[in-house]
Amino acid sequence: MKKLGVLILLVGLLLVTNGCGKEEEGTEVTEEVTVEEVDSSEVTIECAGDTATASADSVNIQTSLIEITEAGTYRLSGDFSGQLRVNAMNTDIVTLILDNITITGTTSSAIYGMQAEEVIIELAAGSENMLSDPAAYTELDAEGEPDGCLYVQDDLTIKGEGALTVNGSYNDGVVSKDDLAIEGGVFKITATNHALKGRDRVAISDGDFTLVAGGEGIKSNNDTDAEKGVIEISGGTYQIEAAGKGILAQTSLVVFGGEYTIQTTDDGLHTNGNLTVNGGNFTIASGDDGLHADGDVVVAEGEINITQSYEGIEGTTIAINGGTLNITADDDGFNAASPSSETTDGTPGTMRGPAEDPMGAADEACNLVISGGNVTVNAGGDGLDSNGSLTLAGGNVTVYGPANDGNGTIDADGTYSITGGNLIAMGSSGMHQNPSSVSGVLGFTIYFNSTCSAGSTITLQNQIGEEVVTAQTLKDIQALTITNAGLVAGETYTLYVDGTERGSWILSEEFKSYTDSGEETSGGMGGMPGGGMNPGGMGGPGW
Repeated sequence: MKKLGVLILLVGLLLVTNGCGKEEEGTEVTEEVTVEEVDSSEVTIECAGDTATASADSVNIQTSLIEITEAGTYRLSGDFSGQLRVNAMNTDIVTLILDNITITGTTSSAIYGMQAEEVIIELAAGSENMLSDPAAYTELDAEGEPDGCLYVQDDLTIKGEGALTVNGSYNDGVVSKDDLAIEGGVFKITATNHALKGRDRVAISDGDFTLVAGGEGIKSNNDTDAEKGVIEISGGTYQIEAAGKGILAQTSLVVFGGEYTIQTTDDGLHTNGNLTVNGGNFTIASGDDGLHADGDVVVAEGEINITQSYEGIEGTTIAINGGTLNITADDDGFNAASPSSETTDGTPGTMRGPAEDPMGAADEACNLVISGGNVTVNAGGDGLDSNGSLTLAGGNVTVYGPANDGNGTIDADGTYSITGGNLIAMGSSGMHQNPSSVSGVLGFTIYFNSTCSAGSTITLQNQIGEEVVTAQTLKDIQALTITNAGLVAGETYTLYVDGTERGSWILSEEFKSYTDSGEETSGGMGGMPGGGMNPGGMGGPGW
């Protein structure tokens, strides 16, 4: 329905009564009256059981089949048992307005976009719509398609202010073989395999999504075109529970905004190419990596909370330029590592671990750079790990490293440079690695003669008793590295643990290592690359 303004001109003599009771001639009056009129271009389809009625010849209705054959706008309501099929010209754009419609597929997809240039699904404001398909299909083509509850061979756009529930019992929930774009709506999608899939591209600007998937939550999988297999998300709210990966892009994954709660058996966010986070709030619990890219990982803005992972963030290169990151990992918090070659069975390999060379030969393709943001890492393995170079150039970084001596709080196979920012790195001493170069900021490492217990409060005071750095241990530690913009060369600094003095020394312009008795150790600049091979990383005098 749409409003039609009708202008009615009332011309005549109006009788008005003056103060003396005399009726006089009036004047012309123009009045605008608003009435309702049905949009004649919209085709209505009313469903009931396994049949329906339609207001146009472009809709062919058979038992358990509604077939749309021409471009246009079609409004659907009621309950239907069977399939709604779009079989138009490949240049046609077909819009389906779902206005309180329930479609239960009996032999195949509930909605099947067989042919059109684009299928647009609009969720009518305030409407509740539901699509379901059977656990087994009896109507499949030679390629095994369609294989999703809502399946479109061409471009698919979904928008509107209504709600859509999809129960994908056979395979996928919502599928486009080309581009999938979602601009709004409330979605509850359950799928045996993937919840949302756009082969060439997935672009989401808004919407409220609850996705439960036996495979991936959101997926784009074109691996034959370098410009496809892309996911771009700029907004929306997401609750994703997936047995596979939360969000998977073959080529590129870019996030500009949105609110995400992701729980997965595999990676939270994954791409075989490059991953960029330019905004958004994430809470991720993963059985593997929180964020993973075979190529580059770039975080510029946003809040990323990885509450559970094997490794927190992994990529060939990792650049943290801003944002707030809180990462908990069973192994490495950050891991800059190259993808390995294929495994013997032909399946893609995982990221390469530490170099096989016992001297820790560096991989020049790998680097980890933190230049901004607030980063907190709690790692069971290495806190910050790079198979190549590692640079801290800015930001506030706190690393709670391993309690065991088999890993290091920071581990770089190549150069480990500090040129800015504030760092607190604490953990075991056996593999504790000091920077190979420090400039633009002052700092030191202290090795404790006796373990600082988990839950201890560490305070660094300057010579007039001001607190410069305060931190609390999460686990037992034997080594602590601090760099801070507030440190001043030539001043005396005293370190306290739970109020007890554990060392005092005059800070040098050169980065040095000390025991908590104030003695300078050897090898303070890190020695050989590779963490455990450097003399200063072995604890120094006092052990």
